[in-house]
Amino acid sequence: MKNLAPILAILFLFNSHSFYAQVTIEGTYLPVVNTRIQQVWDTSATLMPVPTTGPNQLWDYSMAFDPSLTLVNLDTFDLAVKTPSTTPYFSDFPDATHASFLRSPFGLADSLWLYFIVDTLGVHNMGYYSTSADAQGLITADPMEFVMPDELNYLDTIYDTSRYEGYINYMGFDAKIVRVNLKTMIADGYGTLITPDATYGDVMLGKEVIYEIDSLWVDLTGGGIYSLIQADTTDWHRFHFLRNNTFASTHLMQINTNMAETDVKYGWYTLPVDFGSINGTVYDTTGVPVTNGEMYLYREHSNHTKNDILSMTTINFDGTYTFDSIPYGEYRISARPDLGIYNHAFTTYYGDTTDWINCQTVITSNDTTGIDIHIVIGAPQSTSVSIQGNVS
Repeated sequence: MKNLAPILAILFLFNSHSFYAQVTIEGTYLPVVNTRIQQVWDTSATLMPVPTTGPNQLWDYSMAFDPSLTLVNLDTFDLAVKTPSTTPYFSDFPDATHASFLRSPFGLADSLWLYFIVDTLGVHNMGYYSTSADAQGLITADPMEFVMPDELNYLDTIYDTSRYEGYINYMGFDAKIVRVNLKTMIADGYGTLITPDATYGDVMLGKEVIYEIDSLWVDLTGGGIYSLIQADTTDWHRFHFLRNNTFASTHLMQINTNMAETDVKYGWYTLPVDFGSINGTVYDTTGVPVTNGEMYLYREHSNHTKNDILSMTTINFDGTYTFDSIPYGEYRISARPDLGIYNHAFTTYYGDTTDWINCQTVITSNDTTGIDIHIVIGAPQSTSVSIQGNVS
């Protein structure tokens, strides 16, 4: 029963109680909508150390994954993020704001449609529908599992209890499964992470201490009477490496260990796929190309802070710009002309608006052209103003 509920591959669970300014992870934890990423798994984990905790760590996993896996991606599985209404089981989760389809090397946690609610508190897991041949059926969470807060700081801690229940076809029998999750979570370190793919600074390490109570009820006769077949309690630690401003997923890598942290069970790191480009031209209000400035690329559902800027590029002298090597997905784009030349220009988003909440999105599935922006100009300041304050 260890794997009856999904290994929530892009998920991590925290809350904010204390503040340390070293590293802050913003609340856009799920990958960019319509993006597909790959997770390179090592299920033997013979070379993988347990992560160290605390500030200013260097986690070097560049050689920790089995080279036969990382060189040719033999043990790689996909994670795709979807708009909920476009997925086959949206009717079971009509309030979902996000959905994903997860593949994994574990049969009972493979081929899962996961559904989430993202609100002002953070990310909540509503449940999933398994299309796996090993255990097909609908599982819902009540209470829902709180996955992540809107903002995560070093040493933030939370305790969470969730309960999953549902009916599945298990080895040819109608079965009911119940799982109670008891978790203690802490943002346990920050520093630099080196994966076989790249080096990342400003990474947060999160640790989950997990206790699961599972029960399996099976209708052995087909008469609608379910008998308790198995009841298990399992525990382990799960480590997550998180970073802002990262394409595809904030979740860079995961490692699972036993409770004593003496044995690494498995690990994976993310690898974006399906790259394209975005380009267009920036014009002023008269239709003349803007000659200098910067362009910013944000993930969809962004909060448009510095921690959510995925890429920045310059506006060329002829007004053109290009974001190259961008994973397919859903994005928002803004233009910031040089204020030394365009004195009263506002930051303008695609759709020719200063409203970042309701600006148009850019959905890419190849090289995307014609994403043009006409900057918005404000009226010159006609009256004098004064600004006062204290500097501390």
